[in-house]
Amino acid sequence: MAVGSVIYCLPRHPHLRESGWHALSHVMLFGGAGLWFFRFGRSLWPLAPLAALAAVLEVVQWQVNGYAHIEYADIAANELGLMLILALELLLRRREAKIRRRAEPPGAPQRPGGGDRRFGRSAE
Repeated sequence: MAVGSVIYCLPRHPHLRESGWHALSHVMLFGGAGLWFFRFGRSLWPLAPLAALAAVLEVVQWQVNGYAHIEYADIAANELGLMLILALELLLRRREAKIRRRAEPPGAPQRPGGGDRRFGRSAE
């Protein structure tokens, strides 16, 4: 992620502006980063730093590259990628919790506190 951030802020960094896929590339970049942290790290804590990075990179790029203005559409696309993956992750976690509950034999002892601890509440 650090290497990608440096490349992203270099003058004349490789981008897809001319191809028409520019906004989609932003959604995919931050969606992919969110997917990596949420799925493989199994934690939602990286959401805040990734959301901040999505905005800070555009500000740094504006300052370093001398753009006339901050590209707010790029910030929005970055954040959209994170939010889409977050929504998908929460749906998947809910589905996984439901599958686990169905797989438990009737009368099986419940976990202390009940439910799925990753959510900080009961999964029922």
